[in-house]
Amino acid sequence: MQIAHCDFHFARPSKEADGRLAPALPPDRRPGTAKLFNVADFGAKTGNDGDNTAAFQAALDAAGKAEGGTVYVRPARTGFAGNLTVPAAVELRGVHDRAASHHFGRLSLDDDGGPRRGERDALHHADGRGGCARLTIWYPEQDIRKIEPYPWAIRGGANCWVLDVSTSNSYQAVDFGTNRSTGHLLRYSLRRAAQTRPVCQ
Repeated sequence: MQIAHCDFHFARPSKEADGRLAPALPPDRRPGTAKLFNVADFGAKTGNDGDNTAAFQAALDAAGKAEGGTVYVRPARTGFAGNLTVPAAVELRGVHDRAASHHFGRLSLDDDGGPRRGERDALHHADGRGGCARLTIWYPEQDIRKIEPYPWAIRGGANCWVLDVSTSNSYQAVDFGTNRSTGHLLRYSLRRAAQTRPVCQ
């Protein structure tokens, strides 16, 4: 096994292969820098109780002021009573290898604890060019047997990304339609609930 502490650079395939147009490759999205910000260093606590909105937002804002970086979320259940904004060049990142069942450690973005209580989305990208990856969003008071109207779990913008994210019991999952969202990347977003709505609108 070899460990490399630098990026690998691979040549992309030619736009033409054997005289035929090669398939377009998806955009590559990543934080603006390799800096890492642990939400625990900003006072985030795990468990069912408490509101970690301010601690998470402080970590996200610190990464934004540092010209970008990764805000790391530990593998544990974390409570919220507000909403988060991801700045440009910042990625809010969990630990899943891919979108996972909500029965594993999860990030809970609870929009004030009730249906339509607050119209802002739980997680959104301020001006695009930011992203989230490898998280699970779970609404503690949402009953999957009787889904109640909630705002969007995630709302994106131009050149933002949502990778390997599970919105297990959301009413509306990921929105790339309200804001101008050219160049966005949505990959392996998973939604598990009794009733379904479009992932993208």
